Amino acid sequence: FSAALLAANSSPQSVNHGNNLNLGATIDTVGSGISFSAPHTINLDPGSYVISFNGLSNSTCSGNIGVTMKVGGFPVTTATQYYGNGNGSGAVMVNHNLTVLSPTAITFSNESGDSLSYPSLSVSVIKVG
Repeated sequence: FSAALLAANSSPQSVNHGNNLNLGATIDTVGSGISFSAPHTINLDPGSYVISFNGLSNSTCSGNIGVTMKVGGFPVTTATQYYGNGNGSGAVMVNHNLTVLSPTAITFSNESGDSLSYPSLSVSVIKVG
């Protein structure tokens, strides 16, 4: 790998439908080509990346819990996870390989249709090419 970034947030947050998650702060970064614009955005230079989102999601309604990765503001259907877990909590994981040809921003959002709580989360990005 030529660069890596780890961001994490252990402060509980409530995120309404359609809003981005607060990714917290940069925990570690190595190399260049990846940067974090707090609180929502990871910026990628052209290249190939392995991206992993891990977190907990809670719901107080009967809807789905989960997360959606957006690239350049657009949802990536293959980097989305939602599942029914009404009035409960569960682990949410999204792993995705991404190649970008120009500088690109990625965010993670709640597209569940309900307001969700995220008590903790982390995102790792590794530049592999």
